[in-house]
Amino acid sequence: ITMSRKILVLPIFLSLALIACKDAVEDHIKSNKITAEADQGAVAFFKAKVRSAVGESHLLKAKTESWKSLHVGQSVFENDQVRTEKESEVILNTADGTVFIISENSNVEFNAELQSTVKGEVNIYIRNGNIQFDVQKQKDNQFNFKTGTATASIRGTAGFVGSLDGQMVASLKEGLVEVKDAKGRSSNITQNQTLLVTKTGEAKTIQLESSGT
Repeated sequence: ITMSRKILVLPIFLSLALIACKDAVEDHIKSNKITAEADQGAVAFFKAKVRSAVGESHLLKAKTESWKSLHVGQSVFENDQVRTEKESEVILNTADGTVFIISENSNVEFNAELQSTVKGEVNIYIRNGNIQFDVQKQKDNQFNFKTGTATASIRGTAGFVGSLDGQMVASLKEGLVEVKDAKGRSSNITQNQTLLVTKTGEAKTIQLESSGT
């Protein structure tokens, strides 16, 4: 190879080497993320998979300070937060077939507490907006939907819970839900009923055929 050809070939070799190095780094980062998520999933009490994400939505992972764009196939664990923007919606599924639909303009945080080696509670904090649910019958575990004024406890039913202007709205398509206000007072709602808990803790039950939808 003449000197002029060497001068032409060298930049090509360098470019190829840089591309290969970049690909290797990206593969390493991706592999580490997959491994880290797999490790987290192995010890997580609560885990859901993003089945659908329409519009603009974000995920705040536990122990991080920055929101990242949420995408289909991503896992959501305890202590993670999901936020949806206007005209957006996220659908989550758990392994037992339970479905959560987070509506637009919502901010929801998932927490979990182990009560024993086999029993636990998943606490879903609705900071804003509402979440529709179809919770499969739970043998040992319980889902608690919490807003600033009340807590709705569910072991298997379908409907939605929302936080509207500091008030809780719990609405059932089927099943039974116990709602406790901040003072510990309980109210039960059943199929086709909607419950409003005001800022002062007053509970109002309405019979509606469209409840839970």
